[in-house]
Amino acid sequence: LFDMVDGTFRIAARINVSDEFADVSEVPLDPGTVIGRTFIEKRTIHIEDLLAWKDYTRPENQRVGGQRSVLCVPLLHGDAPFGVLNLMRKQVRAFSDSQIRLAETFADQAVIAIEDARLLAELASKTQKLSDLNENLEAQVEEQAADLSRHVQLRNFLPDKIAEAVLSDEGSDLLTSHRRNIAAVFCDLRRFTSFSESAEPEEVFLVLQQFHAETSRIVSELNGTIVTRMGDGVLIVLNDPIPIDEPVTKALRLAETLRTALRELCQQWQEYEFDVGFGIGVAYGYATLGTVGAESYQNYTAIGTVVNVASRLSDMAGDEEILVTQRAKTEAGKSFDFELKGKLDLKGITRAVNIYGLTSSMEQAGEVLDD
Repeated sequence: LFDMVDGTFRIAARINVSDEFADVSEVPLDPGTVIGRTFIEKRTIHIEDLLAWKDYTRPENQRVGGQRSVLCVPLLHGDAPFGVLNLMRKQVRAFSDSQIRLAETFADQAVIAIEDARLLAELASKTQKLSDLNENLEAQVEEQAADLSRHVQLRNFLPDKIAEAVLSDEGSDLLTSHRRNIAAVFCDLRRFTSFSESAEPEEVFLVLQQFHAETSRIVSELNGTIVTRMGDGVLIVLNDPIPIDEPVTKALRLAETLRTALRELCQQWQEYEFDVGFGIGVAYGYATLGTVGAESYQNYTAIGTVVNVASRLSDMAGDEEILVTQRAKTEAGKSFDFELKGKLDLKGITRAVNIYGLTSSMEQAGEVLDD
């Protein structure tokens, strides 16, 4: 059985054919060979004596194989030939009509078997490719779901463009544990406990929703990072996870913007007789920052004295007051006006610290700062 490969016929299967003959049996697409003419004319060719065939052009093959009587039947897929069934005898003995019909029937069945095998191989290949594609798709879906979950978590405390930077290839290490100087801003509501005891749950929920919506908007605009939301309070840091220039200056402007926005909210709440105020604390110093938690769910956090000080200052601040540490005041330079509040002892802090009240106002409340 010969098939066509690159314009040449080669043995695909053989019975009672010597290795010597098989080694020289590559046949070109030549009408001077029985195989070639069968392929070209797409019909059965029967040569009773090959040596008597005047058109024969491959006597070297005959010398090796010794064939005399030859019967060739084309293998046709539709009207397209792709191989030849070749029967040979070493003596001159013509093939009978019944033998020719049997060979043609065998060729037809061989074509069906070959096509079935091809289709099965193609189906197996496609099935394997589909299986590989499904595995890759499942892996991609899992990876995208993990990225989406991480992105959603990051959006809880990072502005969109900072979240994008953290999720980039270059930002994969930004949330690992590290030390950095940060400006910490802590803001919480005044008299919220007594308000929540007397107000309806829906009213408490409304106040908290408006408070956190407004703080989130301002923090996002001014490139801060919300580290913690604690019911009626929020902790914001600047200079992490993306470092920025003049973090204290921007933290104080963020605090002023918060004061302006929350003052308006408190006035709205007063109209409904909701007696709620707010205080803000700002500190500057080193903290340890990064994500903590289980693999399936992690939170970004900041740990250090600077965070504790900002929280204590917020607790001590009067309504609409912004209290600032001396180090934060020094870092801010002359961009703001401050009023000394005294040297105060803060719970959890071993030494007394100078506390200042921020008295200046921004030229335009709510101004969005550049990175």
